Amino acid sequence: MKRSGHAVWRGGLKDGKGTVSVSLEAVGGGFAVTSSHLETTVRIPGADKAKFEKAVETAKSGCPISKLLNARITMEARLV
Repeated sequence: MKRSGHAVWRGGLKDGKGTVSVSLEAVGGGFAVTSSHLETTVRIPGADKAKFEKAVETAKSGCPISKLLNARITMEARLV
C-alpha cells in the first residue's frame, strides 16, 4: 500500500494473504489475458480504513501491469 503513495499505517503490515485468478482466452488466433481478480486480506494494527481503501483503489487503477495487459481487473481487499 505504501507504494501507491498513501500512508495507511505507521507500524507496518503484520500479516497478509492473497490470491489471484487470471482468465486466459483464445483471441484472434492466439491467447490473451482477459481478466484478473485479486483477493487480499491484511492485518495492519492502527491502520486508517478510509486511507486503506483509497490506497487499494489507487493501486488498482494505476497498476502498470494491468494497463499493459489491457485486461479487466477486479479486486477485493479486506483490512482486519
